[in-house]
Amino acid sequence: LNDCVGHTIDIKDVYCEEKEVIDEETGEVKTKFRTIIFAQNGQTYATGSYGVFNSIRKIMSIFGAPTYSEGEVVVEVAKRPIGNGKSSLILKLV
Repeated sequence: LNDCVGHTIDIKDVYCEEKEVIDEETGEVKTKFRTIIFAQNGQTYATGSYGVFNSIRKIMSIFGAPTYSEGEVVVEVAKRPIGNGKSSLILKLV
C-alpha cells in the first residue's frame, strides 16, 4: 500500500488481523495489525500500518461491515506526519 500514496481505491471488502509480537530490541510485547483491502477491480492491497487499520475502523463505524457495493466507499491513500520526521499511512474518504 506504501506504493499507492495518492491513488484511490474503491473498497469491496477488508480483512484485518491483530497479532502480538515481541519487539526484538526491547523485549516488549506489542500489538501489530495486518490489513488487506480488496478493491472492486479485483486488486488487493496489504499493509501493516496502524494508521490504515485505524482508518478502516473509523470507516466501518460509519458505513458498517465491508462488502460494499461499487462506488460506496472510495478512499485515497495518504501519508500523515507523526513526528520525528516520520509519517503514517492513512485512508481518506473521497
